[in-house]
Amino acid sequence: MTAINPSKNFGCTPDGVVASGQKRLARVFALLGLALLGAAGYALLTRQVFGGALAFLLALGVFVIYRMSRELDPTELIVENQTLAIFMRHALRRIPLEGATVRRLKKDEIEHLAVLTSSGGFVAGSGGFDSHVLGEFDLYASRLENAVLLETLDGRLIVTPDEPDAFVAATTRASTPDGHNGRNAGNGGKMPLL
Repeated sequence: MTAINPSKNFGCTPDGVVASGQKRLARVFALLGLALLGAAGYALLTRQVFGGALAFLLALGVFVIYRMSRELDPTELIVENQTLAIFMRHALRRIPLEGATVRRLKKDEIEHLAVLTSSGGFVAGSGGFDSHVLGEFDLYASRLENAVLLETLDGRLIVTPDEPDAFVAATTRASTPDGHNGRNAGNGGKMPLL
């Protein structure tokens, strides 16, 4: 019989390069939206209805694109009953943890992740990536220095809980059928690779 593990909640507070990239992106979209609204207003004042309507629709499109770019930002991680629930602004993903391996990323892997996810000062906090160092994975990041790699039956993913060491401990317990720490003399206390 599987032991029932109490749930453990982990926040995902944006910080570091992810937060600064989000702020930079927000400023760019705000300036673009304001410029388009200004162009719409000018066009309507000069009785260019089609141009004003087009500029207004483009400004609306900028707002929608900005909102969509933030939909997969993680807000909270919950580990409960051999399942990881990733709460995002407008989505929820549940991942079974049975047999999963979990570890914090090393410093050089985090540096590689920062390069991989950034372009021109903008940092992607979520999405699918393929890397020669980390392999193929889904990213749900709020602060890269807290990066944790999970290898599950559903695939590989990187999450960034506010308390990465406590998250690794809770996830390791949840990945074993009996809820214990998964240590056994045969593999030196490491979780099995998938």
